[in-house]
Amino acid sequence: MPPANYQRPPRFHFLAAVAITLLAAIPRLLFLGHDSLWFDEIMTRHGAVQGLAADVTALSGRDHLPLLYWLTAAVLRLLPEHAITLRLPSALAGVLTVPLLFAYGRALGRPRAGLWAAFLLALLPFHVRYSQEARHYALLLFFSLLASYWLYRAMSGRRGWPWVAFGAVTAVNLLIHYSAWLLLVAHGLLGAAWLAAACLLYTSRCV
Repeated sequence: MPPANYQRPPRFHFLAAVAITLLAAIPRLLFLGHDSLWFDEIMTRHGAVQGLAADVTALSGRDHLPLLYWLTAAVLRLLPEHAITLRLPSALAGVLTVPLLFAYGRALGRPRAGLWAAFLLALLPFHVRYSQEARHYALLLFFSLLASYWLYRAMSGRRGWPWVAFGAVTAVNLLIHYSAWLLLVAHGLLGAAWLAAACLLYTSRCV
């Protein structure tokens, strides 16, 4: 029996995260082209065919912001057009969200909690469903979580480059879906609260 204070080595966490990521890839990539495209996915195809002109479609109020269309257009330049290729950006974003969730838990100092969260997300039917849809939602979750990760790294460290990463990821997220603005407001309030707490702590130390 291991001692009560035994902690699994980081290598175990890495291997477990890889295994969970592979587990997440199976339901998200399996039967990716089984269902035919539905109406909103056809709009995604139309926006991808437009290429860089897709932002005009978004700004006209007919659909969302253009990054998904640009990514899909890039995929269609490399691969033949099919339901699988149209859904590939969402599927890859859905798979990559799983190890990102583990990385977030490890950054918080809770790698075991990160593994459990990644495992639950890997099997979550709701997330699997939207990872197999040629729409914005899997990308929105991935970049929202990535922005939150870099914000935490920026607020908990002394170096400035995590702030640059947070700003870059947030800018990308704002090109995916209008709901990203709500997350930006939440991050702004969190950052303001952190800055106020840091100022109060600095002031109390100087008194």
